[in-house]
Amino acid sequence: MNLIKVHGIRTYSFHGCLEEETKIGGNYIINIDVFCNFKKAAENDDLSKTVDYMD
Repeated sequence: MNLIKVHGIRTYSFHGCLEEETKIGGNYIINIDVFCNFKKAAENDDLSKTVDYMD
């Protein structure tokens, strides 16, 4: 199993449950850990065997 880590992405976005939150926005820090098996992709150098983050 392989791990891709993307940590510390800082963004200012307009999200929230309350109407005020969607108007004034807020600071967010995003951390993502993705566990995946890249063995087939590495063996064949085939990107179609990796993670499609558009899905």
